[in-house]
Amino acid sequence: MGLWAPAIVAGIPGLLALVVALLTGRSQRRNAADIEKLRRTLDEESKQRALVQRYQEPLARAAYDLQSRLWNILRGPFLETHVHEPEGRGWLYARDSTVWLFAQYFGWVEIVRREIQFLPIGEHDQSRRLQSALGKVSYVCSTDREINDGTFLIFGAEQRALGELIIVEGHDAEGRTRTSCMGFAAFRAAVEDPDGQLGLWFTKLQEDTAKTAGKNVGRERLRLLQHALVDLVDILDPAPAHVRFPSDRGRA
Repeated sequence: MGLWAPAIVAGIPGLLALVVALLTGRSQRRNAADIEKLRRTLDEESKQRALVQRYQEPLARAAYDLQSRLWNILRGPFLETHVHEPEGRGWLYARDSTVWLFAQYFGWVEIVRREIQFLPIGEHDQSRRLQSALGKVSYVCSTDREINDGTFLIFGAEQRALGELIIVEGHDAEGRTRTSCMGFAAFRAAVEDPDGQLGLWFTKLQEDTAKTAGKNVGRERLRLLQHALVDLVDILDPAPAHVRFPSDRGRA
């Protein structure tokens, strides 16, 4: 080794420099990859926040209005007041507006589902709580095991179908295209149209609403559904601010 020792010793600084350069380059590439991953994550979270801000208000409103109607059905004489007039204006309003509130909720849930289906759901607690609350509402509507009553039983695919049928394309105040849900007047006309399909899809909800008036039918499901909707509203309009709706959200 005596002849080669000087050359080896002389080459050590260069070898060390090469190793350092390789490690530095690898570190830089790793850092660049980490930065790009972070950028994509932040971009996805930004899109999620934009969607939440866009649809939080109408979804919260739909959930609040439906739970409020269910409370009035369970705790007040909302349906019983007019049920003795099956063809009267008051009864037709009570029945059809209740059905429309169900449809409106399913419609906004379907709109949100379509918008976020290609975005990864965040891991933060708020996202998990929201997904859990939406799932609970869907489960209460669709379970035929824990609730031994088929009144207001709406299976998952049926919930989506009811939502799809009420979705319309409109425009916001600035003229931009915006997906929304059919208003009550348009919904009622569509349900009454003998050539349309809304009447077929919503007949069961109309019949179930009539069954519930003044009878102990379907009320267990409606009670659990009202509670699940209150939980959802509490996530979309949390305490202590309650900027959208009153804080005294009673449970029937």
